[in-house]
Amino acid sequence: MHKRNISYSSDDGHPWEESSRAFGESLGKVGMDFKTKEQRFFSLLINFFKKFMSNETSNQERDLDIEDNRVIAAIGYIWILCLVPLFLKRRSKFAQFHGRQAAVLFLAETFGYLIFWIPLIGWLIFIAIIGLALAGFISAWQGRYWEMPILGKYARKINL
Repeated sequence: MHKRNISYSSDDGHPWEESSRAFGESLGKVGMDFKTKEQRFFSLLINFFKKFMSNETSNQERDLDIEDNRVIAAIGYIWILCLVPLFLKRRSKFAQFHGRQAAVLFLAETFGYLIFWIPLIGWLIFIAIIGLALAGFISAWQGRYWEMPILGKYARKINL
């Protein structure tokens, strides 16, 4: 039986070999010195899994944030209790999101008391505000981000 001598050097003229060598050289320019294709392959594979796992961790952190703070976020939709998530849970993105919306809703309620006594128009505004508060409470309780129509854009502008 005749054995074939296979060489994997760039002298064979394979186009993939040239691109692989060029890629290895570009990595060497940024401080990564690889001696073999296997080292390059495993380095790329490890970097891929590091990125994949870091996204997994951030999703887990987000889920933990929501699970830990959904009750506080929901309580914020009850009138002046909007201050609870704003000041007690400053590091929670979920609680801050709902706390800002609840604060804008609280301001709308406060100014709304001036016109709630007007028949029909005031009553409709009152019902709309109560409906928004209930929808916000339910969405926070369920752990969902929900932006209120009309008032939600003002809540995004609040920076605490």
